[in-house]
Amino acid sequence: MKKRLLSLMMTVLMIFSLLPFSASAAEIVDSGNCGANVTWTLDEEGVLTIRGTGKMTDYNSYPEDARSPFYYRSSVKSVVIEQGVTHIGSYVFFGCRE
Repeated sequence: MKKRLLSLMMTVLMIFSLLPFSASAAEIVDSGNCGANVTWTLDEEGVLTIRGTGKMTDYNSYPEDARSPFYYRSSVKSVVIEQGVTHIGSYVFFGCRE
């Protein structure tokens, strides 16, 4: 009886492992660099993820070519800064609104 139950459980687990996994990560809609070893990604759900090692670039609010890559980015809903980033750049979130 125990062997049958174990065989049945193993069969069910094998079947489920063959099914496609439907809960996947949100698609990346934009990305870039914001430091020598620091990158950013923005996904379709509005999550801005900053990852890498070291310092982020310091930006200015002016002139236009010195603005952060997400300046006035209204699609940013939340920010994740991963371990390894040691400095948040000046004006990096300037213009981001709720």
